[in-house]
Amino acid sequence: MVVSTEGKNGRIIISPPVQMVDMEKKNRVYSYEFSNYGDKPVGVQVEISNWTKDENNKMVLIPSEPDSFDQWIIATPVDFTVPPNGRQVVRFTVRPAVELSEGEHHAAFVFKERLLQDTITEKREDDLVIRNLFEIKSAVYAEVGEVTRSGNFTEFALSENGFLTNIQSLGNGHVRPSGRFQIWESGRFPGKESALRIDPESTEKPDGLVYLSRLRKGSVLGGQTKWLRHSLSNLELEKGAYQVFLYGYLGDRSFEEVVALSVSN
Repeated sequence: MVVSTEGKNGRIIISPPVQMVDMEKKNRVYSYEFSNYGDKPVGVQVEISNWTKDENNKMVLIPSEPDSFDQWIIATPVDFTVPPNGRQVVRFTVRPAVELSEGEHHAAFVFKERLLQDTITEKREDDLVIRNLFEIKSAVYAEVGEVTRSGNFTEFALSENGFLTNIQSLGNGHVRPSGRFQIWESGRFPGKESALRIDPESTEKPDGLVYLSRLRKGSVLGGQTKWLRHSLSNLELEKGAYQVFLYGYLGDRSFEEVVALSVSN
């Protein structure tokens, strides 16, 4: 898996999208690969930051704290230029100067575009060039001691173009759903046993099945409760009643739930 962005001069890819650090290992050396599939060189600066999730469950950067994990990450290089169709490896290690508390710790790598000298354009009265610079964030998670990943679905909602799940993370590590959901016309759900036998890759849908897709694997940090939105690709639900069947794993437990929901706007 990768994180990518489309820039003015081509496609930028960061791999892997998320890093998991095992603090039990003595040799804690990890790496990112930055690839430039554009036709011009790209300048990059790397920053390491503390972060949390906002009310929309989006990553937001926050200042470092005395015990925040970002302080103990050492990366190299942190300023480089990638040629067209080239790549750059950024390696990092984790060296805590204090004993970390048990549970999950996290930080973020932030890859920011740096304008190169030959891309800077003078501003003229009749020619103002506006350039959007990319900024790519990647989460780094580290486990210390026993990490519990447990959570519950507390609420569900359905809109004309999305299925929403409210997730409460109860452990000391983040949780993310993994599985699928099905949307059925009300009263047409055939039961869990029959629904689980449906081939998600088949182009033929049983009567009454409106939509089937994977649950979005967004994370909810330990101790937080957040909404995750699972978009409905190329579909707009009509007003009315539906039954939603979701199944898979949330943290350390499996789930199979059927909920009655409606679209009212």
